[in-house]
Amino acid sequence: MLLSRTLRLFLDSIGRRDEYEYYLDKFHRHEVPYFALICPGPQTIEQAEDLLFFDLQLLLKLELKAALLLWGEHASAARAKLAGHPDLFSFDDTAGRIHVIDRPGQAIVDALDGLIPGSTRRLHLLRIAGGLRDASDSPVNFHYTHRTNDHTLCEPDQAFSETAVAILDRFPGTHISISSPLALLEEMFTVKGHGSNIRRGSRMLVQAAATEVDLVRLADLFADGFGKPMKPDTSLDAVTCFYIEEDYRGAALLEPHPAGSYLSKFVVSRQARGEGLAQELWEEACRQHPALFWRSRHDNPINAWYEKNADGWQRGPEWNVFWRGIEPAHVSGLIDYCRSRPSDFVEG
Repeated sequence: MLLSRTLRLFLDSIGRRDEYEYYLDKFHRHEVPYFALICPGPQTIEQAEDLLFFDLQLLLKLELKAALLLWGEHASAARAKLAGHPDLFSFDDTAGRIHVIDRPGQAIVDALDGLIPGSTRRLHLLRIAGGLRDASDSPVNFHYTHRTNDHTLCEPDQAFSETAVAILDRFPGTHISISSPLALLEEMFTVKGHGSNIRRGSRMLVQAAATEVDLVRLADLFADGFGKPMKPDTSLDAVTCFYIEEDYRGAALLEPHPAGSYLSKFVVSRQARGEGLAQELWEEACRQHPALFWRSRHDNPINAWYEKNADGWQRGPEWNVFWRGIEPAHVSGLIDYCRSRPSDFVEG
């Protein structure tokens, strides 16, 4: 879509242009009635009405169709408040307004029946407190319901995890995020986000040689994720560690180097982006390889995420080079090493 100068300036204030344009394109291509279901908690509409309304008005201006779900004991009071704004909300899915779905008295997992996956696969839970916190009151970016976490949630937030378990058990594959109304747009339109993502957690295949990997499925993943096929003569024989999501929706490949490990490929399928799979792959790779370096095209939309996870980086006209856990004396040589390697993909 063609963005007005005002919308463009506002989105620029949220995050990088390549990031929000990626998410705008992703959300506009959704194949279900709503790109997302926004679920305000009991106090959200009462205490943050103006912020929530601003968020929703911006989504309408961006031509993104979302729905608002009201559930539980607070649903009737919330409906009465929203009914006073017929220019913004409708209860019958009227075009050009936010559709309000009213499920009074129901627990949220029951209120979602008939909505997931047929109407949407993205849930944005809103509360005044924002994302989850751990026992030391630090923010939690990712929380997994069916695999071990490196943190323990603070006691008030443990109920959110239990609710998420129930949702994901009944509706597998649902994207669940928790944020505040103040941070909702940043959570939606930036790679880093500003809230918490809750996922079941993926099962990773870990292999030590190309002979142990389905190379056809891996090549298909590369072509999908990178948008171009690998060169026919590309060899993966130098790779000594393959981290691959069990359904080949993402992969991280590492090669040995005297200064650490070279992350030669890091890819997530287009369909799986935004689910937190990249973070899971990253955690698996870093757990066993504390000294890492890698390169990325200078215009790669996830370079901001790479910068967040790197100790240092150097930008270049073709390749940006990143490193973490690398001794300073080795950095210059690793930059030359990365930039001298030929591309493994068919260009143009």
